[in-house]
Amino acid sequence: MHQHAFKTLKASTLFSVVGRIALVTGGGRGVGEHIARALVENGARVYIASRSEATCKRTASNLTAIGPGTCHALPSVDVSTQEGCSALVSALESREEFLDILVNNSGVSWGAPFDSFPEKEWERVMALNVKSPFLMTRGCRKLLEVGAAKGVAEGDPTLPPLPSSI
Repeated sequence: MHQHAFKTLKASTLFSVVGRIALVTGGGRGVGEHIARALVENGARVYIASRSEATCKRTASNLTAIGPGTCHALPSVDVSTQEGCSALVSALESREEFLDILVNNSGVSWGAPFDSFPEKEWERVMALNVKSPFLMTRGCRKLLEVGAAKGVAEGDPTLPPLPSSI
């Protein structure tokens, strides 16, 4: 059997996030808030970031009160830019030595007829929905690799040998 084989296939351990560290972009409201809540309710330490720092702080406080995990707001940045992604990764690195889960949830949409869709808005949609996940995953790669290696070294049966990013 492979050295990384699972010791048990029980859902309670196979999919456990107890003690995991997660970052959810766009975690202040909507789908991101629900993802963060699911992680917190299942024992993870979650960091959230969005355009509104006040919203993130309120959401983090509410989710931590639910527990058993915790939720922490990171500074508001624009993750559609390299500078914003780098600032967010730096903020996380100042608090954690590794990362288990990255959820690239930040996104935007723009409704307009195809023939009159403004190029400026197309660029904004593409920057946040396409470029940002690339930049965030690249920026968090070292933290994710350390998290994956840590779990494998400790014999954690629920960690895959590769980092996770969605």
